Amino acid sequence: MEFKLSKEHRALQEKAREFTEQVLFPYEMECEENNGITPETHKKITEEVMKWGFNATNHSKEHGGQGMTLFEQMLVSEQLGMSTGAIWDAVPQPSFPMKFGTQEQIDEYLIPSCQCKRRDAYAITEADAGSDPTQCQTTAVKCDGGYQRRKVVRHRGQHRRLPAGTYPPGRRSREGHRVLRGEGRPRRED
Repeated sequence: MEFKLSKEHRALQEKAREFTEQVLFPYEMECEENNGITPETHKKITEEVMKWGFNATNHSKEHGGQGMTLFEQMLVSEQLGMSTGAIWDAVPQPSFPMKFGTQEQIDEYLIPSCQCKRRDAYAITEADAGSDPTQCQTTAVKCDGGYQRRKVVRHRGQHRRLPAGTYPPGRRSREGHRVLRGEGRPRRED
């Protein structure tokens, strides 16, 4: 079995290494000393991400991404991860499930995220889900005035859906989170 990288894979790996050294490394001290990078630095990195072609390696070209295979994504991520302070996160890789949205959602959220025009965030707030979204038990159903959460309760082999609360858009859920939309990185509001 051959374990050597192909010529194309070596070239991609080298390109990602050069990007990391030339674009990300110079901002590591700023990130470390200031507990993050400035919006101006983030903009510079984003411009370079687009020039170098490392935006949305995990999404199809149809949606504005690079259409890389999982192996190619790993080669790139390996090099980006050489930078410290999670500065590699300035290279956006939009959440994969976004590709399963409606066309309207893809147009509004996925394509701009793939083109570095907006950022996405992904979080799981259920205690037993960990990082596995297939373990989530709560769903949201659109209703008058917002969304109603429904929790699946398993009790002795029976499944029941229970209302878990209705929240108008922009209001806090029981977990105290509110999605803040707009430019830049989505964040939790305490």
